[in-house]
Amino acid sequence: MSDFELIKKHKLSKLTIPELEEVTSEIASFIEYKKKDEAKAAREEIEKMLKERGLSHEQVFGLPPQRTAKQLHSSVKATKEKKTSGRGAAPVAPKYANPTNPEETWSKGGIPKWVKGIMEEKGITIEEFKASIDYLNPGHPNYEEFKNKLSNT
Repeated sequence: MSDFELIKKHKLSKLTIPELEEVTSEIASFIEYKKKDEAKAAREEIEKMLKERGLSHEQVFGLPPQRTAKQLHSSVKATKEKKTSGRGAAPVAPKYANPTNPEETWSKGGIPKWVKGIMEEKGITIEEFKASIDYLNPGHPNYEEFKNKLSNT
């Protein structure tokens, strides 16, 4: 396309600068809307394909499926209800522990240095780290459940 062909086609050259800025803002919002709409359609298509094949999202991608807005809302609500008095959420039992130093644990948030060190030393990804029984925290209340789940995959 030559310079300003779309502008000429849609008669945008007659608009004032504030009107053009408003159109630009609307277009940016519409692009985001379209992206979300496309993502939703793709997600629904993938979920349909998985269901037809009898596979779970975790089996194919190694990650749980994204939650819907309704599920997220109920999750946030439940988290707020679990909060202790005072600041922040209730403490979470660490799911992972350093096998060479059990004092070093991790459950969520940024990846700790000791995890990065293991990943680098072993040449593994974070997904491989999380999928290994070797790094589960034996002191976690659901240790056996996590261990069995990983053993069956």
